[in-house]
Amino acid sequence: MSWLDIVDAFGQVLGQQLPVQFVVPGEAITGLPDIVPPVLASMETYDSPIGMGETARAFGVEQSPLISVVRRMLGVPAA
Repeated sequence: MSWLDIVDAFGQVLGQQLPVQFVVPGEAITGLPDIVPPVLASMETYDSPIGMGETARAFGVEQSPLISVVRRMLGVPAA
């Protein structure tokens, strides 16, 4: 799952396409503290997908689809 997947899910629930602006990793972003861009830049070089299926089963946790989580966050009932 990527950040764009998350943005797309919010847009789907809200019924509109959300604008996305890209910046060069490490570039200053208006409104954010100076420490944030380098942290975000470092996240661009790090990828560690971790399958949660086995962990969820071990702890009896039911995984939720992203769209369900977004609906719940926004207080939008399931379609």
